Amino acid sequence: MPKRYKTKLIRQRRSYTLEEIAKLQNKGKRTCFRWIEEGLSVVEIDAKPLLVMGYELKRFLEEKQKKNKAPMEKDEYYCLRCKKPAKARLGSEQINPTGKKIGKDNREQMMKTGLCNVCNGKLYRLS
Repeated sequence: MPKRYKTKLIRQRRSYTLEEIAKLQNKGKRTCFRWIEEGLSVVEIDAKPLLVMGYELKRFLEEKQKKNKAPMEKDEYYCLRCKKPAKARLGSEQINPTGKKIGKDNREQMMKTGLCNVCNGKLYRLS
């Protein structure tokens, strides 16, 4: 499942309960407890219900989202096994049209595929 969080829905000066956070982000309540274990700070640890300030929640989720980014060079692909950018083995690269048009000038979208140099896994890149 992609790690995209709806940070625009979070109000910075509002406090949220874990149930509200779970509903807002379409996650389970257990996920919110795991976020607290990972470093999401609550207003008071002994208080019931646990409250999280909006600005803290937004900062935490944006930080988590940045960790998942993998900037790539022009000749690199994203390896699904290694979970990081990698170069393709020589001769394994293929370019296939996806059938979609992109951009203002309606260019045809292409899917570049290949095999990873490190683990021999599949590599993908849209262009």
